Amino acid sequence: MNLTLQRTRTTDNSVFGELFINDKFACYTLEDKIRDVKIKHETCIPAGIYNVVLSLSQRFKVILPLLLNVPGFEGIRIHSGNTIAATSGCVLVGTSIQGNKLLHSKPALYKLLETLTKAFKKGSITITVINPVEPVKEQPKEIIVEVKSQEIIVPVILQEIKKNKFTISTFIKWLLTLISRNS
Repeated sequence: MNLTLQRTRTTDNSVFGELFINDKFACYTLEDKIRDVKIKHETCIPAGIYNVVLSLSQRFKVILPLLLNVPGFEGIRIHSGNTIAATSGCVLVGTSIQGNKLLHSKPALYKLLETLTKAFKKGSITITVINPVEPVKEQPKEIIVEVKSQEIIVPVILQEIKKNKFTISTFIKWLLTLISRNS
């Protein structure tokens, strides 16, 4: 079975995501903040592919998914919780998000555990953790200005270049003057 945790939205101190089971949406996730340098109990695990086993959690006293061989981390589990105060580096699950909280965490975990238990009996489980895609920076929009007298443009620009005073601000001032005259 393949799990995919696609991190989708970051806040000042956390990251939300979506968990997929074999490419089908299962639930939402909440983790600590993505950091370049780990701060214990305040940093999510690195993006990557990890094997998952079901084992008894000493902390929670129940069987929970455990991510294996996470660089720089130990005991990373998928479990219930509503805020980052409950994460300590682990992955929380829930059925919906409200503000900076996960909601209906226990029902989401129970459903996930049911599915993983069946899959674990049949074979291995992996999870692929993917960081959010950086938003595409919007390219500046090109401003198109209709100029009535185009024969003025080239001589003025050439004159400014010859004087070594042609800058973007000079060009903008000149263009605004030209536009106001032709309006």
